[in-house]
Amino acid sequence: MAMLGLPLEDWIVYCEPAHAGIYTPPDSPDLARVQQMGVAMVMRLAQCVAEARVHPRPGMIKALIDAEVDGKPLSDEGIIGTIFLVIGGGFDTTTAFTSNVWRWLYENPSEKARLMADRALLDTATEEFLRYFSPSQGDARTVTKDCEVAGYRFSEGDRVLLSFAMPNRDPLHFPDPDTIKLDRFPNRHAAFGLGNHRCIGSNIARMQFKTIMWETLQRIPNYVINDVGTERYATIGIINGYQHLMATFASGKRQGPGLAETMAAWQARLDFETVTETPAAVS
Repeated sequence: MAMLGLPLEDWIVYCEPAHAGIYTPPDSPDLARVQQMGVAMVMRLAQCVAEARVHPRPGMIKALIDAEVDGKPLSDEGIIGTIFLVIGGGFDTTTAFTSNVWRWLYENPSEKARLMADRALLDTATEEFLRYFSPSQGDARTVTKDCEVAGYRFSEGDRVLLSFAMPNRDPLHFPDPDTIKLDRFPNRHAAFGLGNHRCIGSNIARMQFKTIMWETLQRIPNYVINDVGTERYATIGIINGYQHLMATFASGKRQGPGLAETMAAWQARLDFETVTETPAAVS
């Protein structure tokens, strides 16, 4: 939210629709509610973009407003679509990935202790977790013309599911592929896709995961995952995640500011940067 330049208190407007849009199957009786949340999210985004054109706030939205593609500024539709993709990655794929790792570490306490004792191991462990728990399992494409690939015939209009997860279990490239090895190297996985459409947020996703994971292991190392209330996505059309992952842990002294203090500090920073960037406002 801060990176985009959106009000932090609006996170609830985007968080649940980002999850529900993924975990709700098309025949669900809850689909109408989910679609309404999605409409509300897009409407709020459109409002924020309109406000940013009049009162710019530092962040990605301002950068998109100022950007040009082929010499032309982006339309509101293009800006909103780009933000929508960032929100999907920030609120769903990252949390799906983290949830799978939290559960695995809970079920493998010796490996969790090993990781806690060696922060440098987190680098290779992150790549191995990405390989094994690829949050985005794949994506679909439409065949645009009749063709043959590897001996298989495809006709125009056919739908093809391209799996990112399957090559990550290929024994020709990953010895003992069904076993997590925290120090596996090299690890040329395809969790972020390949080629021109490789995930543009891959590096910030790694940074987020490492920060969250290390802080969790240091602050609440003895967390317990509870099966009661834990619920995986009913189907894995795209994302391999949890609708709910329930955990308990011993409370301790809070470190750092809470949400209210964080919001106030970030707003003060935005106000300062906006003033310093606008000489007319200073006068």
